[in-house]
Amino acid sequence: MSHEDKIYLVSSGYGSNTRKPYVEVEAPDLKVQMSPGDARNLALNLLQASESALSDAFLVTFVMEQIQGELNEAAGLLQEFREWRDSNTDVFRNGKE
Repeated sequence: MSHEDKIYLVSSGYGSNTRKPYVEVEAPDLKVQMSPGDARNLALNLLQASESALSDAFLVTFVMEQIQGELNEAAGLLQEFREWRDSNTDVFRNGKE
């Protein structure tokens, strides 16, 4: 099954026994319930990882295709970029220095 064929489902609910709200995430071979707060954190982490993956791909592709760099050069620059991104995320996200 390719990643295009996988179905990911997310639903909300309220536990009649626990009397607490929950979010349920289903994927192939996975089903998990979590609190709405944990679901928000997961969603934010997924969005951040998605954006990071796209910027990583852009950087490597740019180095290799636009400036004719080698893969090892792109990989080295990618490592430096990731370190910079990790140490500066709050500055750009929250305007904090």
